[in-house]
Amino acid sequence: MFSSVDLTIGTGAQHVFRLGTGDPEYLAQVSRPTFLTRANANSYGVSEVGHGKIFRIGGNAPAGSPGGGITIGGINGAALEDGIAGEPISSGGSHPCHIAAAPDGRWLYVANYGDGTLRAVQLTEGGEFGETVDLPHTGSGPVTDRQAGSHAHFSAVVDDHLIVADLGTDELRVYALESGRPAPDPTLVAMPAGSGPRHFLRRGKALIVAGELDGTVTEVEIGSWQVVRSAPAATAPGEHYLSHIAAAGDAIVVGVRGSNTLSVLDSGLQIVQEVPTASWPRHFAVCSTPKGSGVFVAGERSDEVVYHPMDLGAGQVNIGEVADRVKVPTPMFIGAGEEF
Repeated sequence: MFSSVDLTIGTGAQHVFRLGTGDPEYLAQVSRPTFLTRANANSYGVSEVGHGKIFRIGGNAPAGSPGGGITIGGINGAALEDGIAGEPISSGGSHPCHIAAAPDGRWLYVANYGDGTLRAVQLTEGGEFGETVDLPHTGSGPVTDRQAGSHAHFSAVVDDHLIVADLGTDELRVYALESGRPAPDPTLVAMPAGSGPRHFLRRGKALIVAGELDGTVTEVEIGSWQVVRSAPAATAPGEHYLSHIAAAGDAIVVGVRGSNTLSVLDSGLQIVQEVPTASWPRHFAVCSTPKGSGVFVAGERSDEVVYHPMDLGAGQVNIGEVADRVKVPTPMFIGAGEEF
């Protein structure tokens, strides 16, 4: 199945990989490239280190495998050039863990987990880094070992707003946008205490927010920014640290670390299926391939990407057991298909 769709994989190690319809290849060599995005046919990513960096992939890609003998897809040899176009720039904070692009590709938005700062970066016509806008935040939450300060974890443009999920303060930060530039003073949306909002998904006139710390999903009405309801996202044995959330047909798929499962929820946020998957499912991609629909999962702690077939027939979603897998060092992001 891995030969039927192109996958771009960011890792907690040193490389960005591409697997799929062509020969496996290394796209870039940079420390902890844990999240990537696309803007106007360019690929950008974050280096999740103390003094975070934002980079653009391009130029001469590395050849061979990284030092230490790690191999993937039968590639062997020594890593050469780093595949980075131009000089990376600062992420504006520490430990950036997410990067998103404006729908028109003119701005990037980077969430710095370490100190909660959101950095917006304007892009030039040629895709180079331009002006930056930094949006720091303060606050805390009741889970003292995880919420001592602000921890921006995810952002996305929703209509004419940029919304930031802050795991550390149990808030959504809603910034008005003007031509992609965020205004400095956000509307703060209080989420359930101790939920630790991590990622969210838009469904119609609502956001569905994955709470990393309490294992729940919460529906928030767009515009009024009122919390509508919350529900548990998992019941399988083990801890329930939610990670990524995405749509699959009319259903919602949530990654659950600890129990190491994928949960399928219906439109009422009820659990309809829980499927074992790779260890510590950090991220996943739902996509269609010439061989059918499926879910590719980044197993951070099992050093592998796994594939689950998925049936979307009769208006219902059914995710099958793991049907294929490939070894990848600490995979933490998967981009699938034409978006990458």
